[in-house]
Amino acid sequence: MDSPPIESDEWTPPPPARRATYISHITRRADGGERCTISPVPKDEQTLLSEWVLADEGSFVSRNEMC
Repeated sequence: MDSPPIESDEWTPPPPARRATYISHITRRADGGERCTISPVPKDEQTLLSEWVLADEGSFVSRNEMC
Protein backbone atom coordinates (compact mmCIF):
# COMPACT_ATOMS: atom_id res chain seq x y z
CA MET A 1 0.00 0.00 0.00
CA ASP A 2 1.35 3.41 -0.93
CA SER A 3 1.90 5.99 1.77
CA PRO A 4 1.56 9.71 1.20
CA PRO A 5 4.81 11.67 0.99
CA ILE A 6 5.68 13.27 4.31
CA GLU A 7 6.87 16.64 3.00
CA SER A 8 4.49 17.19 0.05
CA ASP A 9 0.89 18.27 -0.28
CA GLU A 10 0.75 16.97 -3.86
CA TRP A 11 -0.06 13.35 -2.98
CA THR A 12 -3.28 11.92 -4.38
CA PRO A 13 -4.62 8.57 -3.31
CA PRO A 14 -4.51 5.73 -5.83
CA PRO A 15 -7.80 4.96 -7.60
CA PRO A 16 -9.89 2.25 -5.98
CA ALA A 17 -9.39 -1.25 -7.36
CA ARG A 18 -13.15 -1.62 -7.74
CA ARG A 19 -16.29 0.31 -6.99
CA ALA A 20 -17.92 -0.72 -3.74
CA THR A 21 -21.41 -0.14 -2.44
CA TYR A 22 -21.64 1.04 1.16
CA ILE A 23 -24.47 1.09 3.65
CA SER A 24 -24.85 3.43 6.60
CA HIS A 25 -26.90 3.37 9.75
CA ILE A 26 -27.42 6.27 12.16
CA THR A 27 -28.52 5.50 15.71
CA ARG A 28 -29.26 7.72 18.69
CA ARG A 29 -27.21 6.94 21.80
CA ALA A 30 -28.67 6.90 25.32
CA ASP A 31 -27.11 10.34 25.95
CA GLY A 32 -28.98 11.80 22.93
CA GLY A 33 -25.95 11.95 20.61
CA GLU A 34 -25.90 10.24 17.24
CA ARG A 35 -23.61 7.50 15.96
CA CYS A 36 -23.09 6.64 12.29
CA THR A 37 -21.81 3.25 11.16
CA ILE A 38 -20.63 2.78 7.55
CA SER A 39 -19.71 -0.54 5.97
CA PRO A 40 -19.51 -2.18 2.57
CA VAL A 41 -22.51 -4.32 1.70
CA PRO A 42 -21.47 -7.53 3.48
CA LYS A 43 -20.76 -10.60 1.38
CA ASP A 44 -20.93 -12.87 4.42
CA GLU A 45 -21.30 -12.74 8.20
CA GLN A 46 -17.53 -12.44 8.80
CA THR A 47 -17.40 -9.34 6.59
CA LEU A 48 -20.37 -7.86 8.43
CA LEU A 49 -18.54 -8.27 11.75
CA SER A 50 -15.11 -7.03 10.61
CA GLU A 51 -15.35 -4.28 7.95
CA TRP A 52 -16.96 -1.10 9.25
CA VAL A 53 -16.25 2.44 10.40
CA LEU A 54 -17.94 4.16 13.33
CA ALA A 55 -18.20 7.89 14.00
CA ASP A 56 -19.84 9.69 16.90
CA GLU A 57 -21.64 13.01 16.57
CA GLY A 58 -19.13 15.85 16.48
CA SER A 59 -16.78 13.95 14.17
CA PHE A 60 -19.15 13.78 11.17
CA VAL A 61 -17.79 15.49 8.05
CA SER A 62 -19.76 16.58 5.00
CA ARG A 63 -19.00 14.55 1.88
CA ASN A 64 -18.51 17.86 0.05
CA GLU A 65 -15.71 18.77 2.48
CA MET A 66 -13.93 15.49 1.72
CA CYS A 67 -13.73 16.03 -2.05
